[in-house]
Amino acid sequence: MRIGLVCGDGVPASGLLTIFRNVVGLGVDLKLFDTPVSADLGYSWRPDKPAFFPYGPAEQESSALLEPAPHTPPFFEDPDLAAAEWTSIRTSVAQGTALGPAERVRLHERIDRLAVHYRNHFSKWMRHHQAPPGRERRSDTVTLETARTHRHSRPRPVAGVGVGTGR
Repeated sequence: MRIGLVCGDGVPASGLLTIFRNVVGLGVDLKLFDTPVSADLGYSWRPDKPAFFPYGPAEQESSALLEPAPHTPPFFEDPDLAAAEWTSIRTSVAQGTALGPAERVRLHERIDRLAVHYRNHFSKWMRHHQAPPGRERRSDTVTLETARTHRHSRPRPVAGVGVGTGR
């Protein structure tokens, strides 16, 4: 089975990654998982981890189990400006319950401007790492169109209520 990992920690080593490596190791031992597992470790959206933002560590980990994405979304013309925008958005989300209706609309517009770049990034990433022809099974495949349909059918989260706040 082909699996991938998107980790929001923004660091090359974390408790989540340790657990993930252990579970993947078990799946490999049971001959259930294809390796290496494609991973995006969240460097490009964690400016609060300045040693790794936005491109990760100078030496990317690559092992038999885990293959981190070699590049970040392509819209970082100025990483300092991107870091400031991400930090400002995270602060606004954390204060979401105090935002008025107009401030929430502006916040969602700012989030949407970043989201389009990540949607493109992850679409390319998933296509690049998809199972080789003949390996997919219908039950294992979710098309991007299906994912879009589900995304639009759910109510949008309210800023500040468990969204990016660590709660």
